[in-house]
Amino acid sequence: MIDMSNMLNAVLMLLCIAVLVQTARLMRSIKAIRGTDFKGTIVALDKSSEEARQVIQEMKEALSGCVLANKLALSKSQDLRDELSFMSDLANSSADRVIEAVEQANAHPLSQVVSQLKTEIETRQKADL
Repeated sequence: MIDMSNMLNAVLMLLCIAVLVQTARLMRSIKAIRGTDFKGTIVALDKSSEEARQVIQEMKEALSGCVLANKLALSKSQDLRDELSFMSDLANSSADRVIEAVEQANAHPLSQVVSQLKTEIETRQKADL
């Protein structure tokens, strides 16, 4: 059997090989980063963030115009609503007066005479036909 010291040596050897592989990968990544143009990247990021600020400013201006237009339309619609409410109140009161006048006319003694004469005329017209 393999004694304990040989087994530990084998495990340590595998760990050392893994460290060497990771070190090689890290060195390749560092070389790739060194070759990158950081200054160009930073300039591009600054340019894109400035363009984003301009777009946001234009959106704010456009939205403020929309808000003002909506506020104006809302105030006009509220004025129209108040005017229509007043007009409907007037129409309701006029209708109430007409109903009251019709009820008073129907309650008048002459209306009974008129309705009797009307039915008599209708019956004579039917008889003549």
